[in-house]
Amino acid sequence: MAIAAAGNLSALIAATGDASVTAAGNLTVGGSATNLTTSSGGTTSFGVTTLTGGLNTSSIGDISQTGAITTGAPSTITSTTGDITLTNPGNSFFGATTLSGQDVSVAAAGNLEALIAATGNASVSAAGNLIVGGTAVNLSTSSGGTTSFGVDDPHGRSDDDRGR
Repeated sequence: MAIAAAGNLSALIAATGDASVTAAGNLTVGGSATNLTTSSGGTTSFGVTTLTGGLNTSSIGDISQTGAITTGAPSTITSTTGDITLTNPGNSFFGATTLSGQDVSVAAAGNLEALIAATGNASVSAAGNLIVGGTAVNLSTSSGGTTSFGVDDPHGRSDDDRGR
């Protein structure tokens, strides 16, 4: 299933397979599919989104959410000039999730494995175990379980609940 719009687009997806949604302007999307690919020339906002596969999203502007996102495969979320704010406590990201943007904030209800590429600050939290790597000016982490660091290069300070 593929949907494209020359301007802004608001779409509720109910696909039994893969879905692709593209907007030249701002994009608001939610629903269900196996894999979901989105592209926006403006901002992107996710409503409740349930995927048995992965999420691959690219946005010129900010990426945000109004409902929880659930993925069933590794995902890539990229904003070329904006912030990523995916802090709904009901989020569930399966496998490695790559997030690239200016300031990046992400939260998950369970375990989270996040690879961050932030040109600004990053905040990563998980109710379960947390594995985080990548780059940010300042990195803040919080987990309800263990926190492990992969290859990360926070250019400033790193605040985590382990006292690193």
